[in-house]
Amino acid sequence: MESTEGPRKRQRVAPAPASAPPYIPDELVRNILVRLPSRSVLRCRAVCKAWLRMASDPGFALEHHRLQPALPLVSFLLGGAGSSSSSSSKEAAGGDPVGRCVEAFDLRADEFRPAVRFAGSGRFHIHGSCDGLLLLSFEGLFYVCNPATRQWTRLPAPLRSSWFAGFYRHEPTGEYRALFFRED
Repeated sequence: MESTEGPRKRQRVAPAPASAPPYIPDELVRNILVRLPSRSVLRCRAVCKAWLRMASDPGFALEHHRLQPALPLVSFLLGGAGSSSSSSSKEAAGGDPVGRCVEAFDLRADEFRPAVRFAGSGRFHIHGSCDGLLLLSFEGLFYVCNPATRQWTRLPAPLRSSWFAGFYRHEPTGEYRALFFRED
């Protein structure tokens, strides 16, 4: 017996209404972000303005820093990561230094990783540290470096005939300051 009905017509199905993403309380987001590695936090800042504002808060930065494992500075090298030659043997051999490097031991990855690199043969000095930040100088210029995020910034040149005295966090403003003195 043949069907007397014509070809079946496709029925249109109405699209499901777009549902709003589930609401996640800010406190819960903050508790998650504060436990992430620094690189992940930097990426998460691009998710939305609320997360950017949260991750840019100085209180968040301090809480995040307190929860991160310590990365002790363990070596100062010529040539950078993976170089087997020490600075004294390379200079004694008359080789040109490829660069200078401060390395940190990453406890999670169980390996050394470069925290700061300087190209050239000039000397660099670590003058101080505060809340995980390093104050360094290289070829007469001063830099503040965060070894955990590998971010850095150059400071304005200090006045001539001045000496470094300290590196600290100014509590009322939360700013990090380098203190220099000079004799008149």
